[in-house]
Amino acid sequence: MSDPLGVLASLRDGRAPAPGQVRAFVEALVAGQLGEAHAGAFLMGVCARGLGTDAVVELTRAMLASGEILEFEVDGHLMGTDASGGSGRGTHSVRWSALCPDIVTSVEIIRDGRTVLSSSPRKDALSGEWEDRSEEAAMAGYYYLKLVQADGNTAWASPVWV
Repeated sequence: MSDPLGVLASLRDGRAPAPGQVRAFVEALVAGQLGEAHAGAFLMGVCARGLGTDAVVELTRAMLASGEILEFEVDGHLMGTDASGGSGRGTHSVRWSALCPDIVTSVEIIRDGRTVLSSSPRKDALSGEWEDRSEEAAMAGYYYLKLVQADGNTAWASPVWV
């Protein structure tokens, strides 16, 4: 098995991840062996360096096999989208749905690194929507979704850049 942190070194050094590195990272993250800082470092590396086609396919397959199915969008833009065309919107519509193998104990919407909405749904299939009408919404850079399940597993949606 690949070192789960090898993908971070590859991204840092501007190299394409070796086969198996992305899968090992996702598996370790889902198993709780890595934390939020690792997930953040991975997302930052992907945003800064990008992922090649092979790594994107590996990431997609690993995420599908991880057990959680998430849908997340902001203003109609799906997770992983850069919708930062300078629209200057004062509000943002956030929608999500999830199907998880265990009960979801916590849902958080994060805007620019801060939790702006949280709930404790206590079910394995959920959906929701929320309108961010705060003063900070006009200055928002990104949103993402974080779910925590009763078994301790955590799932994150890719951010939507607004």
